[in-house]
This record gives sequence, structure tokens and C-alpha cells, in this order.
Amino acid sequence: MASKEQKEQISNKNRIDDLKYYFGEDADEWIDKKEIKKDKVVDTWRNKSTSEYPPYLCTKCDRYWSYGLTQIHKKAQFYLQRSMYGGLPCDTNTCNNCL
Repeated sequence: MASKEQKEQISNKNRIDDLKYYFGEDADEWIDKKEIKKDKVVDTWRNKSTSEYPPYLCTKCDRYWSYGLTQIHKKAQFYLQRSMYGGLPCDTNTCNNCL
């Protein structure tokens, strides 16, 4: 059975092959493989509902945090305002800064 990384590589190769078929074989000169991977990450996170990345309370620093996308389309951890999320019943999980 293929690992998650192998499946991603196959999917990226399929997307590149689709572009080559559509634009011709010399499209290889301008296809940016890093952009294809980044677009897939953005699409994956865009299609998720907000309930799929809920807020957490860090067990060490006692701050609320959640995952989201940065301006450069990378998954990152963000701290949430205690004034909005304070007292919110949520799962506890150690944040990346306290690991």
C-alpha cells in the first residue's frame, strides 16, 4: 500500500502530466512544481470547514490556539484572543511553541 507521501507524489505527477498534455511538451519549461504543491495545500485547506481545525487550549502556556493558512498559503498555528475564546470548552493540546 502506498504511503501518504507516495500518493502525493503520484497526484503531483498526474497534475503535471495533465498540464503537459493540455499545453504541449514544451510546457515543461514554465511549469513550477513548487507552485503545484502549494496550490494543492491551499485547495485542501480551503475545502475544509472551520470545524475541522478547532481551537485548542495549550496545557503548558494556557493559551488558546488553532491552525490556519498564512498569507503565503502555508499551514501555521495561530494564537487566539483570550477575550473571545476564554472559558470556551475545547480540547487541550500542547501548542508548537511549548513542545
